[in-house]
Amino acid sequence: MIRRPPRSTLSSSSAASDVYKRQVREPVTVGWWDHIGRKWSTLGVESSSFNPQTREVSCETVVFSPISLVQSKSLDIPYRSWFLTPTGLNRAMLSIEMKTHTIRVELTEHVATLLQPDLPELKAIFNKPMPPTSLAAALARSGFTINPVDADIEHVETLVAKEPLVEQQLHEDMSMLIQGYTFRGSVWNQAAGRNKCIVQAAEKPDYEIDPMTETYKGLLHMWENEAVKIGILQCDETAAIYKEKFETTHLRMENVLQPTMPDQSAANIRESSLPFQECVRHMLDATRLFSFC
Repeated sequence: MIRRPPRSTLSSSSAASDVYKRQVREPVTVGWWDHIGRKWSTLGVESSSFNPQTREVSCETVVFSPISLVQSKSLDIPYRSWFLTPTGLNRAMLSIEMKTHTIRVELTEHVATLLQPDLPELKAIFNKPMPPTSLAAALARSGFTINPVDADIEHVETLVAKEPLVEQQLHEDMSMLIQGYTFRGSVWNQAAGRNKCIVQAAEKPDYEIDPMTETYKGLLHMWENEAVKIGILQCDETAAIYKEKFETTHLRMENVLQPTMPDQSAANIRESSLPFQECVRHMLDATRLFSFC
């Protein structure tokens, strides 16, 4: 159980909290802060309910202590799918499909802007440019598991947290190439294990035309012999089982894609700015798509 509560009122028999900045999942669970156990407890809390019209959560309790809506941080993970695509010069869109909502964030130089979902609890940050790490943290405070840490995997048996060196190097490679490529998740990413990440990449020389499905390549990013290496994975997304096969490996993704990179994609990549690339990298570092999807 997690997170501190919004401002609330409490009497000896009941409690009510106006919830404007938190995503509310039904049925609601209300807990009180056990300062001895250093955790949220639901003992002695009954009749919890949520009124969507007034956005008021109410409950009955005899406990005099700070109260909060409580929920597992693993509620939104694993992510169902994601994609990252360029939409213009120094502009990209990150979309993350979660269990209850789809998060869409526009990334530009220095800042990220939340474009979806438009919910009352996100009013303070919706359509407002801010640093990518600040946006991820604000979404987490609003009840979305969008800024996860390894400990959030504890109750999700299907997830494997990736080796930080591999994950972060992949984020850097993607941010350098996003101006000319679309990236999306692979069905084999988790099957590859802790020391390897798999991403699907497709050339996107024209910002107005989305890549066709058959143009995506599976890229295997791995930690091997004390170094990060990357190669093209020869295992189709529709295969019955995961078979790891690849040929030549390189130290950087650019070297893997260079032989088939369209001239326009290469030109677009050369035009992208460092502040834009850093914004993309910081957003990927915050969301950790390869560990949590």
